[in-house]
Amino acid sequence: MVNLVVGQSIVGAGIPSGARIFAVGSTTVTLNSNATATGVGVAIVAADVDLSTSLQSALENVILQLTLITANPKPSYSIDGQSVSWESYYAMLLRSIDELRKQIQIQSGPFELRTTARP
Repeated sequence: MVNLVVGQSIVGAGIPSGARIFAVGSTTVTLNSNATATGVGVAIVAADVDLSTSLQSALENVILQLTLITANPKPSYSIDGQSVSWESYYAMLLRSIDELRKQIQIQSGPFELRTTARP
């Protein structure tokens, strides 16, 4: 969890708009609002970095994960009450790709700046 700090904005699939980091652990990040999806290897982007570059990098990482699990499919299983569903993971990766592509489109514009003059 390099360079993540409390109060930092976070963007990613399954993360509500306006979410911020509440706590940073050695292997976990706690947000100030509940995520709408969970998964291992979920791509998140800290908003105070070059967002366009980070979003593109996150998209490439998710596509790589999708390629890897498609090439080497694994069965779903349960261990000690924890279930791992590869079908759900696959679906989460597809949703992540869609969300990252939407965020990249938003970041790339076009933008319109409107101003008003004060008397």
